[in-house]
Amino acid sequence: MMIDTNRLPSTTKAIFDTLRGGNFIIDNHPEPEQRKMFIDCESYLPTLRAYFEPLGYDLEEGDGFFLFYIKDLVDSAKEHRMNQMISMLDIITLVLGVFPNFNVGWKGSPSELEIALKGDTLRREELENMRSIKGKTLTERCVSIFDTLSKFGCMIPLDDIFNNYLVGSSYNYLTEFYESVQRINNEVAKKNEIEDEE
Repeated sequence: MMIDTNRLPSTTKAIFDTLRGGNFIIDNHPEPEQRKMFIDCESYLPTLRAYFEPLGYDLEEGDGFFLFYIKDLVDSAKEHRMNQMISMLDIITLVLGVFPNFNVGWKGSPSELEIALKGDTLRREELENMRSIKGKTLTERCVSIFDTLSKFGCMIPLDDIFNNYLVGSSYNYLTEFYESVQRINNEVAKKNEIEDEE
């Protein structure tokens, strides 16, 4: 299929560079250029999909975000991605335990997490046992949590004096994965209960 490049948005290169780097394009990003890319992805979705597909990328749309799925991903990259997702689930479980209202649009800082964990021995120990989180002190490990979420692409550092971060719509990608894991775990547990009763 021939693509008329005149029908592509002016942001096509920026969209490609952003997504190829493993990042998300989200609808609630604080930067106008990022929101413009999201609008263009929505508006030109069939054309962009057709344009990126021969390059080996599937442009996928989620709840408030876009991302690339790479065709024929090598096994080592798949394994790395899976390990990354498992680390993210541990982090999200911890953060949700501390901040029950943690969701798209939430704003907070590593210092708020640190303050909350000082009074929560159980979750502080969970944080100390996370191998994917760097740092020796509680402060360093709280900063590492926010850095890790930011590098994954579901939190955006804000340019303010409080060192706040914003939870982006790409967080929905993690919650979808988290919910599917929970659903599978529940199904396995029910199956095991039935087998134990027989």
